[in-house]
Amino acid sequence: MPASTGAAGGGYVSAGTVTDALDCPAAGTDCGSYRPDTTWPGIDGAMTWSTDWDAKAGNPVAATIGAHLRTMP
Repeated sequence: MPASTGAAGGGYVSAGTVTDALDCPAAGTDCGSYRPDTTWPGIDGAMTWSTDWDAKAGNPVAATIGAHLRTMP
C-alpha cells in the first residue's frame, strides 16, 4: 500500500482501514459482511511502498499500523 497520498500516484487508504483489514483475517473482526472460514492469528507485518513517504507524511504507517500489529494475537 502507498504510505501517503503522495506516494505511487494513488491507491492510498488510511492506516485505520489497514488495521481493520489486518483484524479480519487475524481475528475475524472488522470484516464488514464478509466472515472468514478460519482466522490466522500471528500476522506480524504490513508492507508499504516506501518508508521515506511514510516519514514525509508524519509516520502514520509506522506509528498506527506498527502499534496495532504489536497488540494483535
